[in-house]
Amino acid sequence: GPVGREAGKGGEAREGVDSLVRSSWAIFPSEDSKDETLDNLSKSNFESNRRPHPDGALELDVDCSDPFGRTELDADGRGGAPPSGPDGTPSPGVPTRRCTVLVSSAKPPNPAVLSAVVSSSSRISGDLATARTIGRHLDVAAGIPKGHRLEDLLRDCFPDPDPADVNRESDTLDVCIAYLRRVHLFVFYTGRTAATEGELTSGLPGGTVHLRLRDADRILAESAAAAGGETTETEDLLATRLDEALADAVVRCREAAAAGGDVVVNAATDAGAAEIEREDDSVKRTWVEGHALLDTDGRARCSFHFCRKLFKDKTFLHKHLLKKHPEFLVAEQAKCHDSHMMKFWEASEARPLPRISIDCGHFGTQSAVVRGKEPNIEDPEPGLRRNEEERRERIERKEDEQRARSREREGEGEGGEGRGGKPQYAFVDVDDVKDEKVKVMFDVAEFPAVKKKKKRRKLA
Repeated sequence: GPVGREAGKGGEAREGVDSLVRSSWAIFPSEDSKDETLDNLSKSNFESNRRPHPDGALELDVDCSDPFGRTELDADGRGGAPPSGPDGTPSPGVPTRRCTVLVSSAKPPNPAVLSAVVSSSSRISGDLATARTIGRHLDVAAGIPKGHRLEDLLRDCFPDPDPADVNRESDTLDVCIAYLRRVHLFVFYTGRTAATEGELTSGLPGGTVHLRLRDADRILAESAAAAGGETTETEDLLATRLDEALADAVVRCREAAAAGGDVVVNAATDAGAAEIEREDDSVKRTWVEGHALLDTDGRARCSFHFCRKLFKDKTFLHKHLLKKHPEFLVAEQAKCHDSHMMKFWEASEARPLPRISIDCGHFGTQSAVVRGKEPNIEDPEPGLRRNEEERRERIERKEDEQRARSREREGEGEGGEGRGGKPQYAFVDVDDVKDEKVKVMFDVAEFPAVKKKKKRRKLA
């Protein structure tokens, strides 16, 4: 991801599972743009007289349209009725709803900073070539249509080469890494593909977001100068492991592309996708037939409340429904996915559930990740108590060492000069109170006598 420029906003469902709650992340190009956006949203929140959210997020009211219409009342099976206008007539178009958006500033889950040797500019060109190669193979294997592949995206993002842009290669690499992660669930700096999207979002190690280290070249130069121009064995091992993982990933992706892209993930997933497509076609035919009203003269009329157009026959009406009212068809087709998604979610061990807040006593509220095929949460309080005890033991050991060093210095100070002929000064502990006799002498000072002023008598 971008080097040290990550910032996000999103709302999370804290309790239960709500199908109307969505979470999203926004990546800003710079810290200034993030601050400007949050300032504008804060002003909007203040002007609307909204109270602060308990979690510290901005709570905004937004009017949005719901093209799926899955919460609409559909009593007659012919589509939900849109809201009426001021004069009582149905208003055309997709109905709008008032929804609540919670905006907060945070970082994407599981960020990890790479080492200096992996983040150095000398690796940018090689990593970029490898990322583009992997992207081309995965696009072919997944059947991504031309015009929507990684190379097409790079041409749109970087149309003209600019010699003055020194960050062009690193920015291009960031786009490639984000594309591979979002489209193909491929984590570049581990060289592996996640089994599900939930593995990337549920807080598991496989979903770690890697950030390149800032000023990696300067850090490497200073380390090399300190080591006499030689790299350490650890740095060589990190680079070697990454190169081997990427080489294996290129081989796997090339084999998948050579297979013709008949299977996207595995045979079971491909079979499930084919079954969903058949159900979509069946729902489409049923929906089209259910929204056609036939008159006695053979003409067909659209059954939607806000349309009611009349056509010569059913053929023209079917074209009208698919062209003018596709959002309602998508709502019905989406219902076919529910059972498949539920089965897949129940069988998955990495579930994309929101983090749950747990009260850990004096440690405050801590967030925990739901893991396992059967949802389970590990109580973070025992680990926090163990860390607290270890921290106290470290502090006590450090204090004991300081007291031992102070006693040594006091012993050397009594003997005069310490090691090397330099005078040693005893450490004075302000808490160690000792009784000492101090002789105080005052000089006798003579002060001239002050003459009193005579009082004047007042004449009666």
